[in-house]
Amino acid sequence: MAWRYTIISDLHLGDQSGADDFWQSGSAPALSALLAEVAADPGHHLVLLGDIFEQWQFSLDEILGRYAPWLDPMFALAREGRVTYVLGNHDYEPFNLFLPFGRLLGLIPLAEEFRIPEVGLVAVHGHLQDPHPERLVPLPGQQGVYRVSRRLVYYLKYLERRYPNVDERLAAFGRAAARGWQSARVLWQFLQRLGPWEARSTFLWLEENLLRWQPPSRQPPEPVPDSPAPDPWEQAAAEMLFSPDGGCRTVVMGHTHVPRWVRWGDRTYLNAGSWCYGNRYPCTFVRIEGDPPEPSLWQIGPDGFGGLRAWPWEGIREDRVPGAG
Repeated sequence: MAWRYTIISDLHLGDQSGADDFWQSGSAPALSALLAEVAADPGHHLVLLGDIFEQWQFSLDEILGRYAPWLDPMFALAREGRVTYVLGNHDYEPFNLFLPFGRLLGLIPLAEEFRIPEVGLVAVHGHLQDPHPERLVPLPGQQGVYRVSRRLVYYLKYLERRYPNVDERLAAFGRAAARGWQSARVLWQFLQRLGPWEARSTFLWLEENLLRWQPPSRQPPEPVPDSPAPDPWEQAAAEMLFSPDGGCRTVVMGHTHVPRWVRWGDRTYLNAGSWCYGNRYPCTFVRIEGDPPEPSLWQIGPDGFGGLRAWPWEGIREDRVPGAG
């Protein structure tokens, strides 16, 4: 067993255009530094916890071509048996086709979850814990909803190339939809009627309607308020951690793009966060190391001397009383 693990999630590597959130966030140097750190230690194992590739918007060929300087070190680690890939939803297709063979691209071990039994750790991407998994993967009998979601995200790349902060505008759209605005319902009904050949007309129509909620501006976008509702991923993690079998002591997820570190005594839930939104959160990852091994959430950023450093993000940790939620 490797004595040191690093878990990263939700890079969403794209084509390095305005639609590529990872590239726009300026996270590439931090990724290079982290990969170099892992490579320098033969006992260090890298876990890619899903949505490393943004395959809802870009082809795998585009991504591999653009990100070869960053992917080559990952493949080098894979040849040494030091990488595991866990499926997410933005890479579920076509990577799910490799599941029966257990390896991605003939090289990287591929699974739907990652476990370290010796320390009671379970790591999953988190899309199946989402309140609406039918929008994220093709569940039986609900493939129509999944196709609409994928089509919407695909069209958005054309908008993002012109308006890189379209995600914030979508958040404004989401608030409008939550309030039951008629215009939001009309947009959703329109998308459900689309055929795959209508990309250009949809792009123009969507742009016109989406920008109503937040016109182009040089000002920072309106922040999305935190929801007072319970976190479904934290709830799912707590169920796993306190299940009767008692074998799970640490749960790691991604998917939400929101870094978390919650402890109930000796039980821990961590969300690895994302590397796509530098204006909201730093680049974060989960690390398991020490004797005995302990899980923690780390961030990587400027060291104040023109370089980069990584350190445990103790300030984000939430300590709870077991059984108190």
